[in-house]
Amino acid sequence: MIAEFMADLERYGNAIVSRNSYQAVRSDFKAYLQRRYPHNNHIGSTVSMAFFSLRHGADLGGLNFADLLSGATPPDRYKAALEAYFASRGRINPTSDASTYGNALMLFREYLKSDDAADPPQPGIIDPPPPPAENPVATPSIEVVMRFLAQWYALPNYTAQERALSQLFHETYPLNTDLRHVLVKCSVLNDFYGTKIFGVFPIARHIVDLQIDDRLYAGDQTLVDDIARVEVRRNYSFATKYCSHHQPQQFPIYDSYVAKMLDYFRRRDGFMAFARDNLQDYPIFCEAIYAFRTHYGLGEFSIKEIDRYLWQLGKEHF
Repeated sequence: MIAEFMADLERYGNAIVSRNSYQAVRSDFKAYLQRRYPHNNHIGSTVSMAFFSLRHGADLGGLNFADLLSGATPPDRYKAALEAYFASRGRINPTSDASTYGNALMLFREYLKSDDAADPPQPGIIDPPPPPAENPVATPSIEVVMRFLAQWYALPNYTAQERALSQLFHETYPLNTDLRHVLVKCSVLNDFYGTKIFGVFPIARHIVDLQIDDRLYAGDQTLVDDIARVEVRRNYSFATKYCSHHQPQQFPIYDSYVAKMLDYFRRRDGFMAFARDNLQDYPIFCEAIYAFRTHYGLGEFSIKEIDRYLWQLGKEHF
């Protein structure tokens, strides 16, 4: 079935929408999502979004669905085309919508590469999370989050460190136009968080050259990747921390423990559909943080507090 679908794509391009193999693969993809993410209540929408470029390739600058699936067309180009298309139609959040649609396509690619595509369901096999059964993770709730936050505030080294960083980023050196100021902020952040950056000068100079302040205070999520890419290295986690300490409610911090916990709850409860590697895409990571907070009714907590909770939980279980 999948082989026929790919052959039809090769033969007919985006005109495949009228052919039987499309309907068969679409149905099996939906069944795959139901098996893998049984608690996701938006699977139908995810399926439709995954095939969006198949129906609207002409509206997206002539993008070919087969090239998107093979990787010949980079995901960044697809998201840029989606964002331009949604912006031209007056969408309120074209960047976020483009990430959501791009994520749906990634899930379809995940399905095409999976071992159980087109196979019958296997009860009980739902991509089990890594923590051992004897140490289960409590379902996120207001009470649970408050307990972890109380633990965090009881750690004098962390609280003193955060107060120092807040003063440095918000009072002493709030802007990013003076290389000396940025160099101090990068050095302190690298030391406090142990981000293992051995030469902070190139990063500081890069941040100054980017002239980030307007984008930073506008909450431009694409800024993270621009800061992260210095020479051949991608300092992704550091870049999220740098932006977050200027704008903590607009820039969640990416950390491996936080990512592991988001992936755990994604697998267990299906609060959002994404592939683990998608969290390296900062807009998707942000969307996952907000979806997590909404799904578990944690709206009374700030993004910074959600980050502290997930980080501690990740350290405890991984």
